[in-house]
Amino acid sequence: MLPWVLGGLITLTMVAMLVAFANSSSAPGTAPSGSNNEATEHKEPAILLISLAQNARAGASIEIDGASMDFPSDGPIRFELKPGVHRVRMTRLGFEPFDEKVGIGEGSEFNLKHNWKKSSL
Repeated sequence: MLPWVLGGLITLTMVAMLVAFANSSSAPGTAPSGSNNEATEHKEPAILLISLAQNARAGASIEIDGASMDFPSDGPIRFELKPGVHRVRMTRLGFEPFDEKVGIGEGSEFNLKHNWKKSSL
């Protein structure tokens, strides 16, 4: 029976090591996942603020990185995003679309001011 127990323990140890290795995304010489030095953990959100008058919101829609977002009819327009570059697209019937990329750092706020331009069509 002792060989079966030892064999089971060895197998469990090997499985645990494989799981730990598979979950580790660290390259040699870098801090292991979960350490205090890992820059990708616990990032503060990036804040996108859009300045747009209440009367300019009627019929408008917004997409951030291709995802439709709720466009509040009043109050501040504020989105919490992951730090990085984001594509912001706003449309409104009768006006030229807005489509730009904005970069927002960790814990930073980016204030996007927009005035609709009448479409020539």
